[in-house]
Amino acid sequence: VSNIARFHLPGSDIDFGIKDQDILELFDVLDQHKVTVVVGPTGSGKSTFLPYRLMSPPAPIEQDHFTRYGQIIVTQPRIQAARTIPEFVSRDLHGSTLGAGGDIGFIHRGEKAADSHAKLVYCTDGILINWISSGQIGNFSIIMIDEAHERSLNIDVILGLLKQRLRLYPNLKLIIASATI
Repeated sequence: VSNIARFHLPGSDIDFGIKDQDILELFDVLDQHKVTVVVGPTGSGKSTFLPYRLMSPPAPIEQDHFTRYGQIIVTQPRIQAARTIPEFVSRDLHGSTLGAGGDIGFIHRGEKAADSHAKLVYCTDGILINWISSGQIGNFSIIMIDEAHERSLNIDVILGLLKQRLRLYPNLKLIIASATI
């Protein structure tokens, strides 16, 4: 989907480049394809609003449409992003607390603020590599590789591993998100 869109969160001055109609069009694409590439400029909501709407879809989509088979995992290449982005999503978009027992959490080397109850989990690339290697990706419904344009060694390893194993998990979807591809 290629267009210029604005989303305004009611009661807030938060403005994204993705709107609910874009999300509904993306849902159609995700329902038809196992792998989807999302390209959008910095600040469009790829890291924040898109994962939030996957977890909490707009009407008329069922609320568990993408979480009924497991968690939504969003990778970040840096620890700081894996911590601060879910804070924003939980506080400002979802209106909830962050961490174990809640809908949104994060995990990185050294800190785990998520559990099996979380619907949306942000993690570093290295954590996802460990989960793929140990076969834990069967517990996920969507894996979103964010900042794919950085083409780090970890991202290349993740994409290679998922290319081999994705077909083993019929309910798992992959989103590759990037500012440029």
